[in-house]
Amino acid sequence: MHNAADKSQRLGLAAQTALSIHVPYPPGPLWPNKRPHWSQRARCVKNQRYETSLITRSSIAELPQWIPLRAAQINIVLHCPGSAPDPDNAIAALKSTIDGLVDGGALSDDNQLTFTLDAILPKTEWA
Repeated sequence: MHNAADKSQRLGLAAQTALSIHVPYPPGPLWPNKRPHWSQRARCVKNQRYETSLITRSSIAELPQWIPLRAAQINIVLHCPGSAPDPDNAIAALKSTIDGLVDGGALSDDNQLTFTLDAILPKTEWA
C-alpha cells in the first residue's frame, strides 16, 4: 500500500511538509466578543480573507509544485497588538483567515483541519 509521500515521489513532486504563512492580525470586528454592525464585520471578513488569499498565493508561488492539502495541522502563533485574547476567541477570529488559505490554494477545503494555538504573545514580548 502506498502513502501520500510515495505518490508524490512517483509523480515527481516535492514532499510537502510545511508551509509558513504570516498574515495580518484579525481586526477587532472579527472577534466574537465584539458587536460590530453587520456591514462592518462583513467588510472585515472580506478583507481578511482576500489578504490571506494573496499572501498564500505568493507563498505557494515560490514552491516548485504545490498540491492543495486535503487535511492539515495548523499551528498558530498570534502576535497580539494589546493584551492576550482568550484562545477560543482567537480561533473564532481566524475563521476568515482559514477561508483565505483555502481561497489561496494551500488547502483544498477546511473540513479536515486540526488547530494548535502554539503561543499568544502580547506586544511586550515581541516588540
